[in-house]
Amino acid sequence: MYITGHYCELLALPVRMGGMGLINPSQEGASEYIASANISGPLAQQIKSQVHEPPDENEIHAVQREMLQVKNQCLKEKLDQVKSSIFGKTLRAVDLATQKGASSWLTVLPIRDMNFDLNKSEFRDAVKLRYD
Repeated sequence: MYITGHYCELLALPVRMGGMGLINPSQEGASEYIASANISGPLAQQIKSQVHEPPDENEIHAVQREMLQVKNQCLKEKLDQVKSSIFGKTLRAVDLATQKGASSWLTVLPIRDMNFDLNKSEFRDAVKLRYD
């Protein structure tokens, strides 16, 4: 079974945004590289300068926060784009999946003793219910 179009984009979104977190590395690779290069930039400067002190933690945290804001903004834009391309029951299902706590079953550890594990058919049924 192949998933194409807006459903592929939907599944690539994070769980908290109604997706499944199944990213396409070929699409995300460039932006992740840029974020990594920006975050490690202060360390690279210290290495080039041959300074034997680590870079300022506050500077690194500020760049990390900035990159996280950029990533979240891109994800929100993708979510809006996906929502504009779907309709009907699927749109309603995505709206429900984006509510707080609605996706916790996808991020919990599958601990068998606490009945947090799903077999193949239970998982398939849950995903079908999630996306109608």
